[in-house]
Amino acid sequence: MKKAWFNASATMMMLVLAGFAAGCLIAQTDEFKVTFGKDGKSAQLTIVRRNVQSDQKEPAKQLDDFKGLIRNWKEDGYILDKCKEGTPLKDRSLSLEDGMLVWRETLLIPDFREFIKKSVVNDTLVIQIGREDLVVETNGTVGNDKGKISVSWPLGKTQELFLKIKKADFKPASDFARRFSEKS
Repeated sequence: MKKAWFNASATMMMLVLAGFAAGCLIAQTDEFKVTFGKDGKSAQLTIVRRNVQSDQKEPAKQLDDFKGLIRNWKEDGYILDKCKEGTPLKDRSLSLEDGMLVWRETLLIPDFREFIKKSVVNDTLVIQIGREDLVVETNGTVGNDKGKISVSWPLGKTQELFLKIKKADFKPASDFARRFSEKS
């Protein structure tokens, strides 16, 4: 069986966090949903990050991270960066839900296999889960190989891939929900 490897602690997706990382942002839970187009080639990647916070201890650095997050939400630079990366942004939002700050974005991926080509070994996508993460929900197969947890999906056999992971020991020093509600 052929396999494609991702490291979720490098977080599913370098794609997500490469653009999302306005500083050092973390989230209590991350959800990834890949929905394939009718052509079986294109896809939409929807990312939901719940309880977005800074991993910084210093208040000034936390404030910088918060301002960067707001810039990514409101300004065009984030949209342009996603276009340059070849993953145009269809939608993005930042909101308060159940007292937590929640980031949502949907990216358009013209060719999913091309998008992950550096990680494709064969016809199964395997995402290795970081030691600090727990699998909460998935439509993939959860495996454990020598203490390394992974989730896998056979590519081309499903119209949708879904993964929700949670930080096992989430203790942020920041309070972005409070900051956001004060700005609103």
